[in-house]
Amino acid sequence: MTSVVMPQVTVRDLGQSELSGAGALVGRAMQDNPSLQRVFERCFSRRAAAIGEIYGMILRQTQAKGVIVGAFGADDTL
Repeated sequence: MTSVVMPQVTVRDLGQSELSGAGALVGRAMQDNPSLQRVFERCFSRRAAAIGEIYGMILRQTQAKGVIVGAFGADDTL
């Protein structure tokens, strides 16, 4: 496992168990994307969850081919 420590931030490989949370984070970040608003449900929270599930699957498939890294705060939040 590779880690880089900066003040207040640690960058490291994501474990398999962390990929769903990372996908949910990407889903929340992408929920206002106009293209994704048209594809997914109009309900704000349901759209974020649906996008998060898809990105979670993408991250799992990508990790099978390489490494996914995440940046973690001092409290170990992604």
